[in-house]
Amino acid sequence: MKYRKKKEKITIKDFLVKMKYSRSDISNDILNLDRPAYILDRKVPDNLNEITFGQLCQLRHVSSDEELIYMPLYILFNIRREIAEKCDAITALAFANWISKEVSRINKTFNSIQVKPTKEEIRAGIEKLNFGEFGIVDYYARRMGIQDHNTVMSLPWKRIFKCMEMDTKTNEYKKTLQKIIYSKK
Repeated sequence: MKYRKKKEKITIKDFLVKMKYSRSDISNDILNLDRPAYILDRKVPDNLNEITFGQLCQLRHVSSDEELIYMPLYILFNIRREIAEKCDAITALAFANWISKEVSRINKTFNSIQVKPTKEEIRAGIEKLNFGEFGIVDYYARRMGIQDHNTVMSLPWKRIFKCMEMDTKTNEYKKTLQKIIYSKK
């Protein structure tokens, strides 16, 4: 009977070190990994629909592959890097891939309510009114009579999105109504 050594799992820390000196491209393999059910004994949610707007903003600002592995663990589960480094590499990469897909899905959701500006709005300089995430926070705070922007950051992103969606539809209706009224004159 042959003795077979149990295959050791590689940690994310070791994986990143090896990848630094490797010329292989594993990006396609990573893209096919499914969301893990658990990571470091934490249950991974089915989606990111319940996170706060502040958490979403933090996830949107992840800029490197290494940050994509470590930052979501901290943002969502308060798992520090020293602990995250011990995570199984495949699980960590699957989680990072899932996070990336979820943030992209949420971004598309917000983009779906952006209205294409008219020629007149473009001439008037509407692009100067794009204030990014701070603009969204300020808009929602003013809309809801909230004095503290941090309160808005602690709200579920879906609530903020829903208000923006309702206001967008209301504004579209008002524009259409104005065109109808103007065309009758």
